[in-house]
Amino acid sequence: MDAITAAAWAGLATYGANSLLIVTEHDGDCTPVTSYGFGPDATRLLGDPAPSPGSPVADAIAGETAVFIGSAEDLAVCYPHLAAAITGSAQRAWAAVPVPGAKGRIGACLMGFAEPRRFATGERALLVAASALLAQSLQRARYGSDHALARDLQRGLLPRGPLLAPGVTIAARYKPVTSGLEIGGDFYDAIELTDGRVALVIGDVQGHNPIAASMMGRLRMVVHAYAREGHGPAEVMTRANQWLTELNTDPDMALFATCCFVVIDPAGGELEMCRAGHPAPVLASPGTAPVLLDQGDDLLLGVDPAEQYTTVKVPLPAGTTLMLATDGLLEDDSREPDCNLRALLSVLEDGSADEVETLADRLLASPQRLTRHGDDIALMVARVEQPPPPASP
Repeated sequence: MDAITAAAWAGLATYGANSLLIVTEHDGDCTPVTSYGFGPDATRLLGDPAPSPGSPVADAIAGETAVFIGSAEDLAVCYPHLAAAITGSAQRAWAAVPVPGAKGRIGACLMGFAEPRRFATGERALLVAASALLAQSLQRARYGSDHALARDLQRGLLPRGPLLAPGVTIAARYKPVTSGLEIGGDFYDAIELTDGRVALVIGDVQGHNPIAASMMGRLRMVVHAYAREGHGPAEVMTRANQWLTELNTDPDMALFATCCFVVIDPAGGELEMCRAGHPAPVLASPGTAPVLLDQGDDLLLGVDPAEQYTTVKVPLPAGTTLMLATDGLLEDDSREPDCNLRALLSVLEDGSADEVETLADRLLASPQRLTRHGDDIALMVARVEQPPPPASP
């Protein structure tokens, strides 16, 4: 359990939290089951689940809604009896999020932050999602299901349900090969833009641990937000890179990521792409052999805040299939260089008539020479749909 708690705290640290307290069912009572970073008084008083005299945790449980307190002054106003508990403490903002516990009972996850915060809407949504996943992980850990909790954490940070976009059919796959508490940072997303366009995103945060998985979730949200603001591929990558480099102030904690951001315009028959150190996607147009889109390989994210990213444009005829993947599907054991890529190209060329869901399964099942350590795989297959025939006069 100590290892799980440390991993959970490390994951929340990427959101800026410096302390963690989880209150959930234990031996029939709702009580703190793990604490990290809070002093004894803060743990006892802020984490008190009893409705009287009240606490952030008690209100989160009773109201089944998150409680966000942006400063010590706000805490003193809302909970005057707790002011003494935070005197000299290392926390200056708090978030208490209700989480499901055992036997249907509601518990709470309390996070503390070293500086006052605004808790913007996007950050609140991320903290709510992360809290639920961490609480679920601790429940699983009681029964020794380390691998299951790792998979739950990772899947909870990826898009749920089918990826839908006008004019494009999309299939996505995620295949973990790590074990235990190892969690990869692979991610993907599809974002419906204006004017009938759609953005496809795939990336990989370095590392195989809860920190990498948490950063993956944050990076996916950042890219999603910049894309919805209307920025082009290069602008999205430039802003995401600046965001990540600003977080990498501690060299011992710095994380880097590769990413490929593609915008498809089905009506205009054009593709725009920006690559930040990520493997090239493959384009398979009708009647032609599949080709690598290996143009414009810029620096991976998080290294240089001044890096200027570039956008590449290529024609995209109707019926074209696009494959984006992380390096777990492409890298080989070097005894036969590019053997995995050649196998994938063969499947794409042979599967031009397959439905994208079938083609995605065939790509994952293609013969592979794995690297010694292996790596998780994220895969997206997208096909530009043929326009409907004109209506008869």
